[in-house]
Amino acid sequence: MQPRHSTDTDLIAQLEQHLLIPSPAAPPHPSLAAAANLLAGEPARAARFWTHAGHQTTGPTVATHLAAAHTILHRDGWTQGAYVTGGVCAKATLQIAAEEGNGTEHTAYVARNCMNLLLRARGEYRDIIAWNDTPGRRREDLAELLTSAASFATHYGPR
Repeated sequence: MQPRHSTDTDLIAQLEQHLLIPSPAAPPHPSLAAAANLLAGEPARAARFWTHAGHQTTGPTVATHLAAAHTILHRDGWTQGAYVTGGVCAKATLQIAAEEGNGTEHTAYVARNCMNLLLRARGEYRDIIAWNDTPGRRREDLAELLTSAASFATHYGPR
């Protein structure tokens, strides 16, 4: 399955265009309107980098966690339908990154929410667990999502 956006840079540029510079000319891409609605609604808590425990984290901290998850994916391999069996799933990459000292349970929570927000912006209405286990999904798809989420966290997270 090919990503809907060619690069995370394209997606971020389009999000910035839609969210920061209102344009009455052409309507935004439907996935960007969805992302804007998500940012304006309840999931905005995660987009503002607040954790389930009420702690705020920074965008660069979450990006570091996601980069470590990306490294773990390439080091340990990838799996579907299991947490860790000869590879790691999307959720496991985040948990292992925290266990190895590259984040905490709090940054893992926000990282997962950033990933879910990007999936929803692309028209995928599943959590990363179900998305990871979708037939036809590939390791490269997860690697791209981790990279895009890290870029999103860097650009939109608090400093």
